[in-house]
Amino acid sequence: TDFDRLSIASFGAEFCLRILESHLPVRDIFITLTNFLFYLDQDMPPLIAINAFLAKVFHVLGYSPANGGGFKNISNESIALLHQLLAMSFKDLALYQSEFAKKDQRALYTVLSEFLHYHVPGIPAAGFTSWKLVNEILTKESPDLLPRLA
Repeated sequence: TDFDRLSIASFGAEFCLRILESHLPVRDIFITLTNFLFYLDQDMPPLIAINAFLAKVFHVLGYSPANGGGFKNISNESIALLHQLLAMSFKDLALYQSEFAKKDQRALYTVLSEFLHYHVPGIPAAGFTSWKLVNEILTKESPDLLPRLA
C-alpha cells in the first residue's frame, strides 16, 4: 500500500539522519537513499529494496561483506547475496528481482537488522518508530519473518 511504502521510505530517511554527522561528506549515502526511494516508488519488493539499501549504506560506512564485515552468524548464502546486492545498481536489481529467493532475502534481512540494532552508533536501543513499522510490514508480507528487533 502507499502507507507501507511511505513507512519504508521514512525508515530510509530516519536511518540516514541517525547515522550521519552533519560535518561529514554524505554524497554516496544521499545517492543511495534517492535510488532506494525511487525504486521503492517503482514497486520494487520492499524486502529487496531494504536489503539493498542497508547493504549499500553499510558498505559506504566501511562494513565490508568480504569477510562478513562484522556481521554475526552470517551464512555463505547471505554473504553471496550481499555481494550481489552491492555489485548491482538499484536499476538492475529492479530488472532481475525475480531471481532473488525470498528465503535468502529474509535471512539477510535478519543479519542486517541485528547488525543495525547492535553495532551501528546512533541507533537507540529501543529502535525507532519507522523501523518498527518496517518490521510490521515485512511480517505482514511474510509471516515467517518475525520482527525480532526494533
